[in-house]
Amino acid sequence: MVILKNVYNSILDALFPRSSAEIESLSYSPEDAWEKLPKAPATPVANTYAIFAYKDERVSKLIWNIKYKKSAQAVKIGGYALYMQFVGFFETGGDTPSPRATISTESNSLKKNLLSGYRSANALLEGVSPPVSKNPTLHNTLVLPIPITNKRRNERGYNQCELLVDEMKRLDTKNQFMVCKDLLERVHHLSRQTLKNRADRLESAKDIFAINESELKKLLAKNIGIENTTVVVIDDVITTGSTIKEAMGVIKSAGFKNVFGLSLAH
Repeated sequence: MVILKNVYNSILDALFPRSSAEIESLSYSPEDAWEKLPKAPATPVANTYAIFAYKDERVSKLIWNIKYKKSAQAVKIGGYALYMQFVGFFETGGDTPSPRATISTESNSLKKNLLSGYRSANALLEGVSPPVSKNPTLHNTLVLPIPITNKRRNERGYNQCELLVDEMKRLDTKNQFMVCKDLLERVHHLSRQTLKNRADRLESAKDIFAINESELKKLLAKNIGIENTTVVVIDDVITTGSTIKEAMGVIKSAGFKNVFGLSLAH
């Protein structure tokens, strides 16, 4: 399998020689990329964040290497950025936003709402466990990658958003948050979105997700309180925001109240 992957990547490199921007982006350490790649513009969907500006060629090439080449270095860079942004929501105590991500113009209260979910959960825990720190934590957070259809998985062999979430979890050495890859399902296959205009993208994203009821029951069996669990949906790129908005809506329909989106780029 490794040999086939190397051959496949060699063919891609021959057909699409690496540009200087691609070489530069993959030469960064995760820490350098976090500092040097340009900040994303505001996202078009409420309660979502994006980290890097997709229009910068270094960023677009980074995403391409994650999505189509399963580049280990690109995944490390992307996962690190998502992890840093994710934990940054809480390290500041909710008073100041991270210097990296840009919040949706429709929701300047994301962090306040995000943190309120943790405070509510902590309040419920008091009296049945040792006193909870007044500082918000990540322990009541569920992280979900945007799913892909079986057809797309068979074509590509992996889900790039799962790769990013796996890297986030690898960095979570204190086991601060939960990951659930199967709670959200992709029930309709879409043709590639790249050449579609905004109106077509918005229309085609309708009814493409569903809740996996068996996975939801497993969460409930673990005494995870839906109303007091914050869900963060991870995507690689937000364009019009139609996909992540639809995913967040389906999750809310299952009873989760604190639902947010975080993307590597916009």
